[in-house]
Amino acid sequence: MAWPKMSVKKKTEDSFVEGAKSTTEEERVKTFLLRLPYDVRKRAKQKAVEHDMTLHDYLLEVIRRNC
Repeated sequence: MAWPKMSVKKKTEDSFVEGAKSTTEEERVKTFLLRLPYDVRKRAKQKAVEHDMTLHDYLLEVIRRNC
């Protein structure tokens, strides 16, 4: 049995960038891919759980404290 074909809307780079832009100065954020070695991610996740935080929030907190 074959899977049905799904249509995928392709975005141009310009439309992708426009969709990622924020409208106000307060909402300005930069999104990027962060590659972590597995052991670093595991330790960070454990610390996040200890602090009752998500991994995302924990990483942001660590970056803010050390900048």
